[in-house]
Amino acid sequence: MNLYPGEYRLFIDSLHEELMHPQVPFIQVALASGQGDPKWLESIRATQLGMNDMITVDAMGLPLQPDGLHLTAKAQVRLGNMLADAFLNSHTSV
Repeated sequence: MNLYPGEYRLFIDSLHEELMHPQVPFIQVALASGQGDPKWLESIRATQLGMNDMITVDAMGLPLQPDGLHLTAKAQVRLGNMLADAFLNSHTSV
């Protein structure tokens, strides 16, 4: 049984509640790498990509460091630009 989808939803809902602003937009990065069982990464990504009320930037395909886990410095800069673009194109006001 995978508890992550329910726990993640609960986490986001509690953030909205604490901020007292249920419409505040959240931008997340869909994971591009992970350790251990590849099914874990697939499960986490499926949950992230299935969150309809969030803006998701997908890091899959960005270059990784030799450890196969962390993004390279250039990839981090590119991801930062992708996040900025996602925010600017979100047409939301906070």
